[in-house]
Amino acid sequence: QAPQLWQAVLSELRRTLPANHFRYYIATAEIVSLEDDVATIAATSPVNRKTLETRFGRQVEQTLFVLKASRPS
Repeated sequence: QAPQLWQAVLSELRRTLPANHFRYYIATAEIVSLEDDVATIAATSPVNRKTLETRFGRQVEQTLFVLKASRPS
């Protein structure tokens, strides 16, 4: 379920973020796990991790929440 959900998140964020931000920070990240509504996302570097958390974390979190809620369990 997590990989399919992450692909849906990527599709949504690709439409809403500037292309260079999406390509550099989001598209290179991967979902590692999704347990008890907690997603663990791996970034390609410490700088990308920090930027993903501080700059895009809320948007990623909200997108995950909305898409997960709209999917059947």
